[in-house]
Amino acid sequence: MKQEKLKKPMIEFPIHLKDEEFEEPDDRIYYLLAGNGLFKIQKTSFYVSSTLDFEPRVKGASLLPWLQNHRAGITLMLPKKMPSELIKQALGFFRAVALKKDLEGCEAGVILYWSDEKEDYFLHAPEQSASPGHLTYEVGPNPAGSRRFGTIHSHGHGGAFHSATDHHDEENDDGVHITIGNVNTIPSFSCSVVVDGVREQIGLRDVVDNDDEVAFPVEWLKRVRKETMPYYAALPGAPHTWSEEVKSKSVKPKERARIGGVYKL
Repeated sequence: MKQEKLKKPMIEFPIHLKDEEFEEPDDRIYYLLAGNGLFKIQKTSFYVSSTLDFEPRVKGASLLPWLQNHRAGITLMLPKKMPSELIKQALGFFRAVALKKDLEGCEAGVILYWSDEKEDYFLHAPEQSASPGHLTYEVGPNPAGSRRFGTIHSHGHGGAFHSATDHHDEENDDGVHITIGNVNTIPSFSCSVVVDGVREQIGLRDVVDNDDEVAFPVEWLKRVRKETMPYYAALPGAPHTWSEEVKSKSVKPKERARIGGVYKL
């Protein structure tokens, strides 16, 4: 009996040209043919990404001079930032794991979701197996009425960075990925966003609301002045010319602007 081969379903996406008349289409996913290559554009509730799908042999060359060039990148479009309480909750869990007698120094992880009903983020800790340098867990289906936004995992007593294992595990896991390190002391953080295998490093404050600042009298800030020489120039035994050279090149620091209650230092 002859068996008929199953045909793979074809998914078609529109292709737009980036010419002088180009206008952003409403398509959630589409391809953009530009002068410097073919780009995949993807729009979600959390980000807009532009990934180079076809790279010209000569980088930077305009293959189609009658079309405009395009730039790859990921732009966050969050409905709102995560409350800092979630980071504290994750850190508390990670710290308890790393300090537990039978889990000394082990990593741990939580999955970050967005609830469409509550219009807010929440964390979920899946079943997981861990060691001081490794972590495994199954993501599983999304909870009802929610969408997966990313992950947060710890490096136990080690520093925060995205390891080669993290890069491999998150390569096909679109979303925001946060690593928390040094959970037993002063925690360190590393944050990235990954889309279509492309990773961009971002700041923690790009995705977490800065709602935990403690107010202080503004006058305090005026009492701090920038030193006009590095500390080593004033150390005993330092060449006299160091101090004179630093003084001659010193400039008066500019005033810093206060924006939205946060001082940009």
